[in-house]
Amino acid sequence: SIQWMKAMRVAKVGTHKKPLTAKQIQQLEALGMFWNKNDELWENNYETLRQYAAEHGNLNMPHSYHNSTGARIYLWLTTSVKQMEAGTLSEDKQKKLQALGSLWTDWLKSHSSSTPKYSFSYESGFPYAKAYFSRYGHLRVPKEFLAEDGYPLGKWIFAMRDAKEHWHNR
Repeated sequence: SIQWMKAMRVAKVGTHKKPLTAKQIQQLEALGMFWNKNDELWENNYETLRQYAAEHGNLNMPHSYHNSTGARIYLWLTTSVKQMEAGTLSEDKQKKLQALGSLWTDWLKSHSSSTPKYSFSYESGFPYAKAYFSRYGHLRVPKEFLAEDGYPLGKWIFAMRDAKEHWHNR
């Protein structure tokens, strides 16, 4: 239970009436006990990400995608990238993300702050729109949708709507 895990965390640091022994700590760690709540949350989010990757074959989830506790995975992932770029994401967490292989490197290329910005010109996005239409038969593209190579087609669609409104209202 959650209460029991909180009690074990308190017992580990020795502020509990009866602190845990080294052997008890080792046994709990062997079962995957997290002593730090943030590490536990990170692992839960990572597991959700791993399941998404297995199911969809990519990491291009909608921005609203969340796990069973309501944590928004896209937001968590972009925060993890910022921490990685700042050098504050632990090496073991970086290794877990890298274990996702090409799905991770492809996602990282399109979401890293060092990524070149995409053009939202008509010419740059039209081939993607045409391919999307060929596949789905419509252009009701979610704003956060990314093409397989990371091109932000959803944002391009919104940019085209804005451009039409601007032209139409002249």
